[in-house]
Amino acid sequence: MRSWALQDPEAHALQERVDRSRIDYLRTLLRELGGPEVDVESMARLLYLVLVGAQQVVPPVPTSDLRDSYALALRLAPHDPHDAYEWEDTP
Repeated sequence: MRSWALQDPEAHALQERVDRSRIDYLRTLLRELGGPEVDVESMARLLYLVLVGAQQVVPPVPTSDLRDSYALALRLAPHDPHDAYEWEDTP
């Protein structure tokens, strides 16, 4: 779909809507977890990019490895430029 979206305007528009919707959903989840508002946009984008990238890797990333990557990203999410921030409800 992504390669098609690079060549076709209608597919591009659809892919853009899907991406925007998924990132919006991640923003909502991150706010519910109680993370700092200043980091919500960047963290939502980062988590989505991890998913999109993981879908392109051959062989596929095992679900447990992807879950570990997300957990690590949430643990390392900065609260301020000098500290790591522990998102609520993360291991």
